Amino acid sequence: MSATVRLRAFVPADEPAVAALFAEPDVAQWNPGPADLDPARWCADNNRGAEGTDFRTWAVADPDDDRFLGTVSVFGMHDGHGEAEIGYRVRAAETGRGVATAAVAAACRRAFTELAPTSIRLQHAVVNGASCRVALRSGFALVATLPGTEPYGDGQLYDEHLHRLVDLSRFTSSVRTG
Repeated sequence: MSATVRLRAFVPADEPAVAALFAEPDVAQWNPGPADLDPARWCADNNRGAEGTDFRTWAVADPDDDRFLGTVSVFGMHDGHGEAEIGYRVRAAETGRGVATAAVAAACRRAFTELAPTSIRLQHAVVNGASCRVALRSGFALVATLPGTEPYGDGQLYDEHLHRLVDLSRFTSSVRTG
C-alpha cells in the first residue's frame, strides 16, 4: 500500500497523540522518547528545529483531515555539511499502509533541500524487519551490518543495519557523458 502524508509543525492538538505515541510498545522498544516526556514542551522544542538549526522534526499528518500519524526527524548534521541521520515513529494504528515510507521519503526530500547533507543514514536493529522494509522502499541502500552499541528500549544491544541515501544531484554537475 502507498500512503500520502503531510509534514507539518506540531500543534497543541497533537500533544495527547504524541504522549500516546511514545507509550506504544513498538515505539518504546525501537525508538523510545525521553523518560520524562512533557508533550507540550517536546512539541515546542521540536518546532524550534525549523529556526535555522541543524535538525528538523515534523509531525506526520494525514493530508485530508490533518490527523496526527507520527513523527519524523532528520538530525546529526554538523556545520551544515556531511551526513545526517533520520528517525521516525508511526502510531500502531497507521502501520502497514505505507505511512512510515511516505514520511521518510518526504523528510529526505525536504532535508536535502533545507539542510543540504551529502547523504542521510537510517539505522535499525536487524531484528526490526519493518524498519528494513521502510528504508529499502524509501530508496536507501543497505550498506553494512554493525554490532549494536546502544541499548534499545528493552535494555538489550542488537546488531544494526546501516542504510544510506545519497543526494546524487550534488554530484551530477561534475559528471560528463559522451
